[in-house]
Amino acid sequence: MKRYTVTRDGGTVSPHFDTEPEAFAWLLNHQSASVDHATTHEGYAIVAGPEFDDELDAEILADRAEKVHARTEPGTGDFLLMPNGDYKRIAHTWDFRDGSPVSYQPTWRGDGSFYLTEAGTLSYSGGLNEGIDRDRLTDASRRRPGKVWFFHHNISRAHNGVDTFVNFKVWAVAA
Repeated sequence: MKRYTVTRDGGTVSPHFDTEPEAFAWLLNHQSASVDHATTHEGYAIVAGPEFDDELDAEILADRAEKVHARTEPGTGDFLLMPNGDYKRIAHTWDFRDGSPVSYQPTWRGDGSFYLTEAGTLSYSGGLNEGIDRDRLTDASRRRPGKVWFFHHNISRAHNGVDTFVNFKVWAVAA
């Protein structure tokens, strides 16, 4: 699926959209001039990203997802089933290796952005919530699809990310 973003002077200034009209609507609502004026005189552009639709991207995803599925401990990207029934995702692991308990910081709002690395680890970008100690987590014995992205054909450059989903473990959080 192709993604669209709004850029200004080459830098991304909008979230990603599934359709080009959504990107145009965002641009119209977030600057004072017409879309034509913004794209002609103010450095704005609507950029279409690559599509995840080929064998190479599928191989990259399969290799990295296999590494995610092999994890036995909570990790970035996994889901937390909160005591109130809401789901959050683990955004960061705190392990100081000094005897203090390992804790996991969940996402603040929404999913944020999870980059799936070649090693099968994830790098999170977004807001963080208060940490949760490891002893409050139990394996909920299920998985849930979580959105991730990686570079199309493993080539890192601007506007070359592809979005997809990987099934992550769910960890129940005790009250």
